[in-house]
Amino acid sequence: MRIFPTAVLAWALPFAAGMASAQPVVKETEHTQQAVTQTQQVSQTAVQAADQSATEGAGDITYEQILADPDNVDLNYRYAKLQVARGEIRDAAGTLERILIKNPGLAQVRLFYAVVLYRLDILPEARKELAALEGQPMPDSLRAEIREYIKRIEKRQRKTGIQTLFGLGFEQNSNANAAPNGGFKLVGDAPVRLTTGLKEDDQTLVALAHVGFKHDPGWQSGHNFFADFDFYRAEKNELDSLDFEAYSWDFGGTYKTRYGDFFPAAVFTYGQLDNVAYLRTRGGRLGYERKLTNRLGVFASFGGQFQEFIVSHAAPTADERTGNQTDLGWGVNYLLNPKMRVTFKHDHSDKDSRVRYTAYKRDALQVSHAWLLAKGTFLLSSLTGSFDRYDMAELAVSRSDRIDNTARISFTYGAPLGVVSPALKDLLWTLTYEFFNSDSTVISYDYNNHKLSTMFIYKWDY
Repeated sequence: MRIFPTAVLAWALPFAAGMASAQPVVKETEHTQQAVTQTQQVSQTAVQAADQSATEGAGDITYEQILADPDNVDLNYRYAKLQVARGEIRDAAGTLERILIKNPGLAQVRLFYAVVLYRLDILPEARKELAALEGQPMPDSLRAEIREYIKRIEKRQRKTGIQTLFGLGFEQNSNANAAPNGGFKLVGDAPVRLTTGLKEDDQTLVALAHVGFKHDPGWQSGHNFFADFDFYRAEKNELDSLDFEAYSWDFGGTYKTRYGDFFPAAVFTYGQLDNVAYLRTRGGRLGYERKLTNRLGVFASFGGQFQEFIVSHAAPTADERTGNQTDLGWGVNYLLNPKMRVTFKHDHSDKDSRVRYTAYKRDALQVSHAWLLAKGTFLLSSLTGSFDRYDMAELAVSRSDRIDNTARISFTYGAPLGVVSPALKDLLWTLTYEFFNSDSTVISYDYNNHKLSTMFIYKWDY
């Protein structure tokens, strides 16, 4: 290994240390959106897991068994649960209707029928079925479930709704400052051993919030308008210069057609690094979703934004990254079985910058898996690989073209705390492990990180 001459070491070391601080700053801004998006996905999966718990105990029943014993109430009820779990909601409604025609006094069956109508978005009929149960004698747990679905229906019937989500968590990172694995940075292609900016583990307190507004004008087609606000704060224990705070606003709508749903929106972001202005963005995006079958769905998105990076004491060269960024993504969701869903996604990003050695093109592939477990618990896992190609070499670092290949694997276990106490029914706990590795043609950007995090998430709908 060629070491830089001693005569210029005094100049090289401060320069290399400055480069050491740039990489974690960039990664922190990318981590912000990942954290908010992941928390929203966790919250959505928790709702799906809670709904899935209503189908537990169905067992393995075939239609041939139903034909052999058509008047068996328990068999038909379990078969309706199996139909719901498989996504055959309308068929399940028919099965439950047949049971209730002959046995109208079965409270548990009528409740499940109301839940099926709720999923079919036939809200007045679902409310009517629940109202018919309110005066009947039943266990307290069943009565609480009825009241919960009545609240859900009332919320869905409102023209304007507000959804809030709050998260508070803790992270432990093994390489919080994204220091290179070998302890060297390149200066003019010569490796310089770092005396500062070496790998540091650190703890982070994370707080985030989401407030979403949705308004239904009452159009028959179901179009609506929405506005979302997100807040994120990561407070480091030791590396205070990497404390990051971000605010984002989305304004748009949902346009529903027979070919799928479209989501145009305007997007604005403001970020602070070490409590000083660091990033402003403005742009827009267009999302698309369509369910092709009970098992298969497709989605896509296109977006563009202007990113303005602001020079500060924590990021003295931040303005070099100012420029436009365009993003294009597409993917598919597939239901493997009633409790497992897999998602394949491809994203392409084109980042333009004021200086070309910070501009890049990125292609990323992700496969993720959602597994709904018992009693509303779930496990999310994902594997992401990305390929970054920078427009030109940063000659002060290396003449080599910079190409970064990164891999990220993560596992998240989630559990609703309502199983501990009914008073905690709106509180969700998660535990996440993540490993990230960057393999670059420029050794300055070779690094990895192990992260263990936990978070409490509170969701409240007005």
